[in-house]
Amino acid sequence: MVPGPRYDINLSLHDILTPLMQTGLATIGTPAANPELDAHLAQLRQLAGNLKDVVDRINGIDPTVLSPLRNL
Repeated sequence: MVPGPRYDINLSLHDILTPLMQTGLATIGTPAANPELDAHLAQLRQLAGNLKDVVDRINGIDPTVLSPLRNL
């Protein structure tokens, strides 16, 4: 193993879910659009939006529940 610098990356669920909610929006209605792919991307956006809503409700009740530091 070669020693190197260590980097900490902190991502929240919001950081992950927000881009997923926008996935594939630029391809809808383009000439190269694939209806099957568009349907899957729409489902991904919907699922990410639903999950973000649940995460927001949980954080509204107790913002520490989903904290990675809670389980240390």
